[in-house]
Amino acid sequence: MAFIPQIKSAFIRGVNLGMSDIPNYVAIRYARRFYGKFEDPRGKEFKLTNIKVNELISQQAVDVSLYFAQETLNGYALEQPLTKYHFGDNIDISAARIIDLSQECSPILPLLTAQERAQINQSEIYPVRLNGKDYYHLKALDDGDFIGIDVNNRIYLITHSPFDIKLLERHKLVELL
Repeated sequence: MAFIPQIKSAFIRGVNLGMSDIPNYVAIRYARRFYGKFEDPRGKEFKLTNIKVNELISQQAVDVSLYFAQETLNGYALEQPLTKYHFGDNIDISAARIIDLSQECSPILPLLTAQERAQINQSEIYPVRLNGKDYYHLKALDDGDFIGIDVNNRIYLITHSPFDIKLLERHKLVELL
């Protein structure tokens, strides 16, 4: 499991909750230098699903999915909602399977110019639901901030601390990438 060194690297700065349309998703925030060490710009976006993890409070196995982009672990989601949980070290991956998530970026690819597509790694494009609206991540910035686009071809700077969604000038996208 190539992501184990990522977790042990001490680059984790925290987690974000409620920042995705994926139910029960916990996003992992890393120090910026983490990406230089572990990120593979040609890596795929995928989900590792059907992982059974022993949950110590309920004493039951829960289904967990791990989400990856560019070979980095971005977060995890519990398949059933739990408000309080504590994972044990009993993990069953015998039924685990990989699901390619790269097809989710297809609605916005036709909106991008050839020059813009050449500067974007398609494995970095993924949907994020914020305030009831879908935005597509185009480029990561510092501390979990990113440049995004919506299906109406509008470009945004999205920051999480403080949380803000700022409309940018569309013609400046190439400069921002």
